[in-house]
Amino acid sequence: HRRLRSWGCNTIANSSDLRICLQDRTPYAERVECESRTIEGSWGQWGKFRDPWDPSFKSATTAALAAHGKEAHDQWCIGFFVDNEINWGSRKRDLAEWTLMSPSDQAAKQAALAYFTEKYKDISALNAAWKSDYANWIDFLSSVKVPGPSATKDLEAFTEIVVDEYFKRTREAGKEFDPQLLYLGCRFAGAPEWAVVPCAKYCDVVSYNIYSEEIAGWRLAKWID
Repeated sequence: HRRLRSWGCNTIANSSDLRICLQDRTPYAERVECESRTIEGSWGQWGKFRDPWDPSFKSATTAALAAHGKEAHDQWCIGFFVDNEINWGSRKRDLAEWTLMSPSDQAAKQAALAYFTEKYKDISALNAAWKSDYANWIDFLSSVKVPGPSATKDLEAFTEIVVDEYFKRTREAGKEFDPQLLYLGCRFAGAPEWAVVPCAKYCDVVSYNIYSEEIAGWRLAKWID
């Protein structure tokens, strides 16, 4: 603890030795990685994107926090990161596209169906906008084909909804577990704007892993406090 202070460190990092963290001398952060149903059409270096609408999403988050024992409610633990270095896609439409490529029982896909039926009412209107050929809404739900470029604007809009739901439901689960526990975000390893905006909206702290020898010149977007 003296050595950390001599280096100018005021917090012990996540995944450190809990025997040191629990000596009640230095504040620390901890991390959980949750296992719940993923959006099956997604992909990522560490795993697929978790489906925020699936019933297992909230319970998995709560269970992961509870499994940490004392540190989950320790006054020296400033908060938890939930999940780690998520792949948001290389394009803003990707998360929505991955959702539509998933099977019909995917909760996120059911949410997509509700969103697009509300917007277009009739499948013919969606077909006209997307230049697609779905026979009906049941066909839309059961299909796993990739929508064409005409659907990009709508897919980008639904991606924003997916990301917003992810951060909102994660925060809700954490605060129900312990209202005093800070939600420290998901440890961005590079992050597109469409992920940072809702993160700043719901997280107590926006967190980044910066793989660089220095942080000189590194800045959050101007509109992030």
